[in-house]
Amino acid sequence: MVKRLTLNIVIDLEDERLANTLYKALLPESKVKLRGIETKLIINGASLKIIIEAPDYSSLRAVSNALLRLSDTILRMVKSLR
Repeated sequence: MVKRLTLNIVIDLEDERLANTLYKALLPESKVKLRGIETKLIINGASLKIIIEAPDYSSLRAVSNALLRLSDTILRMVKSLR
């Protein structure tokens, strides 16, 4: 049996447009599948759910850190452009 670790991250945003922007910006990253890591994005109104599945803790940590930092950068940039 193969062990899989799953991490669910929910980001609640101010509005649906901002959630859509973040979703579209992260979508290319979610399509990359390396070393057994899978990422899924689910948008629901003004919130975005990121589901990460990885075979080990170090991979899970690396991917979650990368996606959270990228999300923070995207949101800061969008807010500064408003």
